[in-house]
Amino acid sequence: MFRKNLNSRIVLIIIVMAAASAFLLNVTRAKDASLKALSAADAANAQSVLKVATLEAEYSPSYTVKQSYIGRVEARREASVGFEIGGLVNAVYVNEGDAVAKGDIIAQLDTALLDASRAELAAAYDQAAADAALAKSTLKRFGEARALNAVSEQALDEAEKEANAKRAASRRAAAAVKSIDVRIEKAQLRAPFDAIIAARLYDEGRVVEAGGPILHLLERGALEARIGIAGSLMSKLEIGGPANVTIGGASYVGVVLAVLPVRNRTSRSVDAIIALDVDDQSIRQGDLAQLDIGVEINEGGYWLPLTALTESTRGLWAAYVAEPGTNGVAEIRRRELEILHQETDRVFVRGTLRPGDRVVSTGVQRLAPGLLVSIENSARDIAAAEEGLTQ
Repeated sequence: MFRKNLNSRIVLIIIVMAAASAFLLNVTRAKDASLKALSAADAANAQSVLKVATLEAEYSPSYTVKQSYIGRVEARREASVGFEIGGLVNAVYVNEGDAVAKGDIIAQLDTALLDASRAELAAAYDQAAADAALAKSTLKRFGEARALNAVSEQALDEAEKEANAKRAASRRAAAAVKSIDVRIEKAQLRAPFDAIIAARLYDEGRVVEAGGPILHLLERGALEARIGIAGSLMSKLEIGGPANVTIGGASYVGVVLAVLPVRNRTSRSVDAIIALDVDDQSIRQGDLAQLDIGVEINEGGYWLPLTALTESTRGLWAAYVAEPGTNGVAEIRRRELEILHQETDRVFVRGTLRPGDRVVSTGVQRLAPGLLVSIENSARDIAAAEEGLTQ
């Protein structure tokens, strides 16, 4: 009897415990449902406040690294000019900074001695010309007399020889006058090309030797840049092709004239000569010129703006991706990245990004993985992102 009552009590206890468990389970489910409803409400409130701008990750199989080399601007032609003959400098007609045209007289030697010599030689020529004319007339008369057997054959030969000698003397005197005329012409120094006077080395009253420099000239309006580049990049420059050159912060497109076939003994670089067709008067010989050459690196990845990056661990970086969900809500996911190349305001990265991912472009300091956000790209955001990644 006692054992029967005990079994009844055990059964009753089991029934009560089962009922209690069912009750607690229902309470827990109700609580979870309430919490989920509360979380959904919170998310709905959050998405109305936190909005993010994104850009689409586009895979690129390679990227271009810009390598810059520095050189100097030079005049295409320059010359230290002087007289071909020595003498006293009588006049220098130009000053430093003056512009001259080809053929302009820019300096003059004193020609008093040359003028006196010319007068003497001119008189000698006149005398030689007169002697030659007399000998010619004499030869003519001897020829007529010989026809009448009035003179001997010997006399005619001597008259002919005399006429030839006088004619040669006349030509020699004429050449002497012409020579002195050339020397007088050489006493005038003319500009060999359109130029700017860079330096005036001597003034009037100085006696100079033949070939001594008087003025230093720079060709006007024709500039070129001489830039030493790495020998391995010679193939990147095509003779006659364009080259991007930066001078004083301004960019110019030049034409490659030559890549010299020798290396600099010190730097081991190779000089490239680039013609600059510019009218900018602010450019001067000696200005620094920068040549930019693009080198393609065959490693795949993605271009991202610097504002899309956040620090990660072990020297890596990360970006946040907004994965679209339902009701216009997106969830933030983290992507680990490695920077391959950095420029002023953008980087080329590789990592766990996938083509088409919506990468948050700005404001990453507000984000964390799992956060629910709404994607709203303004026209300004889109334009800024495109400009930053395509420059």
